Amino acid sequence: MRTMKMLLVGVGSAALLATGGVLPATAASSNGAGAPAGGVEAQAWGCTKGAICFYTKKNGTGTKHERFANTNRNINGINSIRNNGKTDEPLDHVKVKWNWSGDDTSHWGCFSPGEKWSGASVTIDAVRWVNSC
Repeated sequence: MRTMKMLLVGVGSAALLATGGVLPATAASSNGAGAPAGGVEAQAWGCTKGAICFYTKKNGTGTKHERFANTNRNINGINSIRNNGKTDEPLDHVKVKWNWSGDDTSHWGCFSPGEKWSGASVTIDAVRWVNSC
């Protein structure tokens, strides 16, 4: 069973494969790293190994929120996501409960290790570490 790990806040990004919902047509998925830029943006898509990262701007930039354990805490204004789960652990996939920012209809999506998503603003309602999508 996955042990509780500390919550970190920093800068970075990730990807969303929606199940039960549809991402906007503007959403782009990628498994490559973002190009480095100056200052805080230099760590685009940066995410601690074993975490799922949520970013306030597209392409893994802006303020980063990292989660290592299941949570029901809301994270508003997320524009990109990255699962950097450890593939040697049984719970390396992440189910994410989300809704369009300003909408109350919830959807569930699942991210495999290494998966990223960048698109329109969403609110994250819950995170669940699972063994597969």
